[in-house]
Formats: sequence, structure tokens, C-alpha cells
Amino acid sequence: RPFLEAVRPLVSTTLAALFCFLWVLRSPNNILELDPRCFFFLTGTIFANICCKLIIAQMSSTRCELLSIVLLPVGIACTVGAFAGLEEQNELFLLYALTGLITLGHLHYGVCVVNEMSSHLKIRPFNIS
Repeated sequence: RPFLEAVRPLVSTTLAALFCFLWVLRSPNNILELDPRCFFFLTGTIFANICCKLIIAQMSSTRCELLSIVLLPVGIACTVGAFAGLEEQNELFLLYALTGLITLGHLHYGVCVVNEMSSHLKIRPFNIS
């Protein structure tokens, strides 16, 4: 496997980490001190989504995506949080809204994967009999 293909999964992971670090370091209200649990939940969910997509790509012997779609709202929100000079309430709202959006997106991805796999295997998931 060529080197560029081997490091392909690192692109989304590195960008996500850079966006989050940018927001933490440039936040006018020190967002990490305002709600560390929510921020860590957000970053964990972002990385979990990227890793799940990588696992599915490996299982299906397909090429992983270079840039995850989850990076679009993360990049926008982190840039706004870092450079827009938001008030404390607005920056917290941005954090909570982004966390909700990313969580819902990750749940949606998981449900779609389960539905597609169960359809392919002709089984009914979560059926107790």
C-alpha cells in the first residue's frame, strides 16, 4: 500500500483536532473552562464518527473518505467560536448546538449502517424471539 493511502485516514482526524485546538486556544471566553464535559463529549463524538467510517471502509474493502462531512459544521463553528468574539452565552449556545448536531449525525450514521447491514444479511435487528 502506498504511503499516501496509508496516511489518508489521518487527514480528517488531524483537521478535526486542529479545529478543536484552534477554538480552545482562541476562545475569548475560554470555552473549555465554561463546559469541559460538553466540549470533551463533542470531540469524542467527532473522533468516534471518523473512526466508525474508517472501520466500515476497512470492513467493506473500500477506500476511506479523505474529508469527513462532519468537518464542515465543525470547521465553521470552531472558526466562528475562535474569531467572532462571541459573548459567553452565545459561545456556549454554539457549543451546545454543534454538540447536538454532531451527536444526531453520528446516531443517524449508526442507524443507517445497522439498517443497511441487516437488509443485506436479511435479518431483523433488535428482535427478541
